[in-house]
Amino acid sequence: MSFDPVEDLKLALIGVLNHGVSLSSLSSKKVHDYKEQRADYYRTLIKNNISKLKEVTKDMDEETKQKITQMEILYMRGDAKAILGIVAELSIPKAARPIKEINIRLPFEIRDEVLYDLAEAERCYNADALRSSMILCGRILETALHRKYYDVTGRDLLETSPGIGLGNILAKLKESNIEIDPAVSQQIHLINNVRIFSVHKKSTAFQPSKEQAQATMLFTIDILKKLF
Repeated sequence: MSFDPVEDLKLALIGVLNHGVSLSSLSSKKVHDYKEQRADYYRTLIKNNISKLKEVTKDMDEETKQKITQMEILYMRGDAKAILGIVAELSIPKAARPIKEINIRLPFEIRDEVLYDLAEAERCYNADALRSSMILCGRILETALHRKYYDVTGRDLLETSPGIGLGNILAKLKESNIEIDPAVSQQIHLINNVRIFSVHKKSTAFQPSKEQAQATMLFTIDILKKLF
């Protein structure tokens, strides 16, 4: 699975256009407003990926560099449609793009879903939407553990126990004598606790650090490798 600034930028711009997000408006609302939180996420993601492309293309031809400069100007003007038009014309060799490869052996049935969620968690992390990144890590582990349980028992917890949480899935695995490395169990409980703090409303909003979010993502990838 790769994380590509060209593709990430394209997806973010499509999201902006589909949801009617304004690139030029700055939020005056609290972070709990979902629509404004989503808008901030898209704006940050677009800005960050334009910056990445500027760095990648600094030694390329003048025409390409001018396109990146034009995208910066259009971003300031809030013209997502025009930026998308330029992105469609960009010709940047794959080898020149900063790509991170994640090689995980996953069951075919969940492979695409897990990899898409990992890519989205990475985009959230890069956009400083750290709680969203952690919540996605919890979702990834739920998908993986449901599959692990089904592969061993032939029973689908999504049908018999819809809404079951990570902790209860681990308990079900133990009841069925499915061995899970204790270190993996500890990592899963850690991520689950972080996810609970991220999702449920508290008197004080949970604000994870960049380091916490990064560690959560690394733990998640490590768990997937150990499970399969």
